[in-house]
Amino acid sequence: MKRVILDTNIYGRIIERDDADLVLNSIAKSGIIVYSCDVIRKELRKMSKEKITISYGKKRKLRSLILGLYHSLVKRNLPVTEEIMDTAGLYYSTYMKLGGVISRDKIMNDFIIVSLASRNNLDIIYSDDTDTMLSFLSIKSYEIVNTIKKLRTPRFKKYGDFKNDIS
Repeated sequence: MKRVILDTNIYGRIIERDDADLVLNSIAKSGIIVYSCDVIRKELRKMSKEKITISYGKKRKLRSLILGLYHSLVKRNLPVTEEIMDTAGLYYSTYMKLGGVISRDKIMNDFIIVSLASRNNLDIIYSDDTDTMLSFLSIKSYEIVNTIKKLRTPRFKKYGDFKNDIS
């Protein structure tokens, strides 16, 4: 049984590639349990209500498709505690000391997600976000802070790995 988090961009990938049926039909048999938190749900809800996509040959509102997928996949919503926020703050200060340049506003949600996964001993975070969450300096920050805090850093995998893991 693998306990995982899907970053917000993975939900978009599933929809844009018309993989929703594949994912929904395969996930239960895969032994993967999807966890989430309010940070991810809020990021998904910020999407424009008017944005349209073509899914299975029909025009559909992207936000409602993604939120529907989110609610179908997520089995447990984990709380963002003060301890998780403190660890995310340590990731950010370490990231800045290592030479990071992305502002706190743009990167903090990613650090919260990684902190949540680390503090809850989740196995994998699936993300295609190489600019912030999966940047070299971010990953180095997680490793440094988690070593000090004696936390296990989850593995990071891309969307293609997610599809392979549920097949």
